[in-house]
Amino acid sequence: MCNNKLMERKSTSDQFSKRWLTSPLRHVRPHFPAVVLHRRLRFVLSSSITSLMFLLQVFSCQAQVSEGTLIRGLEIAGTQRRVHLETRVGDTLERTQISRDVHQLWSTGWFDDIRVEAASEPGGVGLTFYVVERHRYSLRRVELKPSTSTLALKIKPGTPVDRETAHQAAIALRNQLVEQGHLDAEVKGELVPIQYGLADLRLSLEPGQRYRINEVRFSGPTGFDPETLEHALRLTRIRRILPALPGLGKGWQVLPPFSYQRVETDLEALRSFYFSQGYWDAAVNLAGVDFSGKDSRLTIAVDAGRHYNVSRTQVVKSLPGGETVTSLDNNSHGSELCSCLRQAQKEAEREGRVDFSVKAEVEATDGPPNANPFGSSSAISSDKRADAGQWVALRARVEAGSPYTVGRIEFRGNHNFSDSTLRRMVVLNEGNPFDFGQLRQTLNRLNSAGFIKPITKDQVMIQRDSVAHQLDLTLNLEERARGGWSFSGSLEPPNIIWPLQFVVGSHLPDWGGAALELSTYFAALSLSPFPQLIPQSFPLAVGMRWMPRFSVGRPYLPAQGWRSGFVISPQLGWQGSLLSSGLMRTRGIASILNENPTEPPGLAVPVWRGPKEGGRETGPRLAGSLVCEARKSRLGWARSAGLTALNLLGVLPMI
Repeated sequence: MCNNKLMERKSTSDQFSKRWLTSPLRHVRPHFPAVVLHRRLRFVLSSSITSLMFLLQVFSCQAQVSEGTLIRGLEIAGTQRRVHLETRVGDTLERTQISRDVHQLWSTGWFDDIRVEAASEPGGVGLTFYVVERHRYSLRRVELKPSTSTLALKIKPGTPVDRETAHQAAIALRNQLVEQGHLDAEVKGELVPIQYGLADLRLSLEPGQRYRINEVRFSGPTGFDPETLEHALRLTRIRRILPALPGLGKGWQVLPPFSYQRVETDLEALRSFYFSQGYWDAAVNLAGVDFSGKDSRLTIAVDAGRHYNVSRTQVVKSLPGGETVTSLDNNSHGSELCSCLRQAQKEAEREGRVDFSVKAEVEATDGPPNANPFGSSSAISSDKRADAGQWVALRARVEAGSPYTVGRIEFRGNHNFSDSTLRRMVVLNEGNPFDFGQLRQTLNRLNSAGFIKPITKDQVMIQRDSVAHQLDLTLNLEERARGGWSFSGSLEPPNIIWPLQFVVGSHLPDWGGAALELSTYFAALSLSPFPQLIPQSFPLAVGMRWMPRFSVGRPYLPAQGWRSGFVISPQLGWQGSLLSSGLMRTRGIASILNENPTEPPGLAVPVWRGPKEGGRETGPRLAGSLVCEARKSRLGWARSAGLTALNLLGVLPMI
């Protein structure tokens, strides 16, 4: 196979063979720790086979081309792209260097096949890198068989795609199915060329059985009752809608889907619960999973360990200019520490310090609050630790980094709405400190306007300039359809709160600017079989079985003031138009205030535990994470209830 030439090759077929080796086990439901073992074996197998194939090729050519031969010629055939290689004419032949070049070319994603050939030349050897460029298509559409609305694939029409894209899309959908409880799911991706330059992405789904969690058991010295531990779970907790009544049934329960990722997330949440209660030696592990048909039963082994009092809690904040140390009250637990760390996170966001990180250290101490646990680096003997009682010291280290300011703010994907209209809803200002809270508030405003599809922080591209300490933002938007229709309401007449109505409408063309930008206005025609609100207020509606109504309006837009949030309908008169405008504005404001975007998301703090009792461990170990959840607003339920009530009124067509 060598024939004096072949030294290394990397092709798509090789990748497919390695994918087969690294594909997840099918039709197997292993114990959770076996998943980690399987991932390690998968990495070892793929790495070993790749190295073995390369060594066989190199040794087969060793008789003809020896290490250290002078390279007299170098050529790249099969592409017009400019590529960078470590190997150069005049260097000595090194197979490790050639291997790095092949891997670097493959990592670009431009080629389907790469091979290197060596030919003898006077005084040395000539190398030729043969490459086959990967053929890319423009995506026309994505087809799911069978079609489903529970899966999301973020690939838009017009996106460049190839066989690797189809493979990655299949993996993404399979992961979603597994997260929904389909452990044996299989997804096959196929790229079907339609015409020159266009192709369809077809994905065949075989979800298989969907497994649910019907019971969670706790074993071992838990220290808490099962109901308290179940309340600490997030993703595997069984939700009870209606309680069980003796002699009338088991009530109504919502069983969560089973997946190992969900289990691992809740194990971490349970460890965090024990840390927050002062059980810093708690061990939480999955003891087993029992499957019975489509139901599964989890057994979680818990060893709470001893309960510790806290002798001292310190928060050390490291800034480029130095350190600041904050001491909390004696015997403060995880909740007080979380409150302090979240406050530090808020301050870092307001100051533009994007490199925020934190970790907690827990160390046994030999005395009550008067002891200085961090004053001496000498280890505490096991005898002293045993006599000291159940005391630990907490120290949280916060790394904030340098502050960054806002550079350029750009919008992409807006064709019918001007940048000026969108910029009015942006809270961030160029040149000011970059605030993640203001970024979340900006996204909340854009989503509430109704012009674009919901945008998340993942759709914001942030480019960092580490020299100037600036962040340039690019918001990738996708506009909603210009028009649409709806048929809604209650089928039980007469219904004033939620009348039966048919609405068809559309946004106006992209004409004008500023407050007269017509694309931000909508026109709608609605038909309702009953008069809305108070019949005496609308003379034209009295006695009519079907009431046609034409309306023109502009949804509520933040920072637009009186120039938005109004609707005009001749059939309703000035009283009805004024009332409808008030409801539209109220609903727009309520949708913006429904969430608190300035509140930072949950913070997971790694907890490092000091030496164990008895001195069995010489250094700190990672015990788990203390999850500091976002604080819920006390009036959040009232805002949500008010927004729901406004939506139920249904007197306005919102297009």
